[in-house]
Formats: sequence, structure tokens, C-alpha cells
Amino acid sequence: MDRYVVLGTKKLFSLTRTKLRLAEEADTVETRPSPLPLPKLFAGVELNTVPDSRAYWQALKDKVDYTDDLSVASTTLELCDIIECVKYRFELPEYMPLINEIPSGKPLTILLLTPDGSPGALYIGEDPPPGVMHYSRVISGIAPLLHHLYRSPYLSEGTRLRNVEVRYGGRNLLGNAVNHALTAFLA
Repeated sequence: MDRYVVLGTKKLFSLTRTKLRLAEEADTVETRPSPLPLPKLFAGVELNTVPDSRAYWQALKDKVDYTDDLSVASTTLELCDIIECVKYRFELPEYMPLINEIPSGKPLTILLLTPDGSPGALYIGEDPPPGVMHYSRVISGIAPLLHHLYRSPYLSEGTRLRNVEVRYGGRNLLGNAVNHALTAFLA
């Protein structure tokens, strides 16, 4: 396993702990959506509340196998889902998903922190290149996008993504972990 992917996943555990703490301080009780889609898809676990999410965060931390690509990949995406689903009461609106409509019925390109734009591609990160749809400023914003992709039979089958291309241009720890996770689930 690439050490930067492992370091990125560990950093994501730390960020998730912080977002859970902030959610508790903001008196957030329920997750949005409820239950969290990605833990339900990958592990069959229904998380409906912040306390459930905290307990599951600890369970993930205890069981992740850093030598297994799929274990790290599903853990990474589940942590992103926890972050995105508990932050709605305290996060600034510009750090929430920026668009709701996702193109369907045609191949999709996801740009992670890359300046190389493709017209119609979905961009995740700050400062999108011209001609792309800016989906999220934060890398954990991949989770709400995956909620849409996993509901589309054209873009997914089970936990596998199809007709989806991911391009990664950044070199940061969280980006490395998310890029690895997405790549592991591409059909």
C-alpha cells in the first residue's frame, strides 16, 4: 500500500473526529441524509445519528486493514460520508456541495484537484478550471456525489462505478486517499 494513501486515510480519521466534535458542539443529533448511504452500501450499517457515527468511526479505526486496498478504499469513502453528513449545522455554505444536478445517462469525468479541465466534467477542489461544473471545494465532497452515482444504474453496479473517469492532479494526503478509493471502485 502506498504510504501516502495510508497517511491520507489516517489524516481523514483525524478530520472526521474533528467534524464529529464540531457537530456535537453544534447540538447536531441526526445525520443528513439518514441513514448514511455509503456505510450502508459498503458495510450494511445504518447510521442515523451523530453518536452512531462516532461509534462507527471508532469501529472503522479499529478494523481498517492498511494492507488491503478495498478495506482502505471503503473506509476512506465512509469517513468522507460521515464528515459530509454531520456538518450541515456548523459548516459554511460554500463548503457544502455547490450543485445538485448531476448529468446522467452519459459518461462522467471527475476532476480531483487538477487544473486540466474537460468541458462538462465535475470538479472537486478550490479554483476550478474554466468550462467545468464546480461540485465541491472540499475533497470530502466526493461523498454526496457518490450518493448520486450509486443511485444510477448507468454509473454504478453494486459498489463498482462504471462510465466514470477520475483524474487526480493534486498532491495532498486527503486527495491521495480519495483518489485511491475511487480508483479501487472503478469498474
